[in-house]
Amino acid sequence: MAGYTATTTPEGARVYQRYGMPSYAVWSSGGIVYTLVGDLPSDVLGQVVAAFPHVPPPRVTAVQRMGTGLAKIASWLTPMGALSHKLG
Repeated sequence: MAGYTATTTPEGARVYQRYGMPSYAVWSSGGIVYTLVGDLPSDVLGQVVAAFPHVPPPRVTAVQRMGTGLAKIASWLTPMGALSHKLG
């Protein structure tokens, strides 16, 4: 992200911050993207960001990603898998 400084929390999550008027902080935790915008001094911004959850994304290997993709393709080839989007 151009113009943002990337930092890593003690939990291992990435937080992208840009200081100015206003200051921004953006990070993802547990499938939710958080965006903090405020006219705060940098030390206060850091305290506010630290108060929110910071769960790092799970580490997924290439083999695990391929396995997930192949399982999805296989579900399309079964009769119920082919109809699952229509069944809700």
